[in-house]
Amino acid sequence: MLTFLFIVILVILGFRILGRLILPLILTSWAQRQQKKFFTANDSKEPNFSDSFSKANRKEGDIHIDYMPPKQDLKEAKPGTPTNSEDYVDFEEIKE
Repeated sequence: MLTFLFIVILVILGFRILGRLILPLILTSWAQRQQKKFFTANDSKEPNFSDSFSKANRKEGDIHIDYMPPKQDLKEAKPGTPTNSEDYVDFEEIKE
């Protein structure tokens, strides 16, 4: 009975060591292989996140807008027609 408990404790400790030390290494290598496979299958370059997502180039709180839609002059717009900034939404009120 004592040998059985000793073997069970050794197996449990073995799984803990496997889970804490070896499993993360296996998972990171698997993730890197999957990433390479994805980029070669899609004929794209590996991602370069240093361009627009870098915090080193910007101060905290700075806002960067890539595209601003052209504004339509309100003087030129005909009355009753929606402009780019406002859309007409048709709805019916439901009375209960």
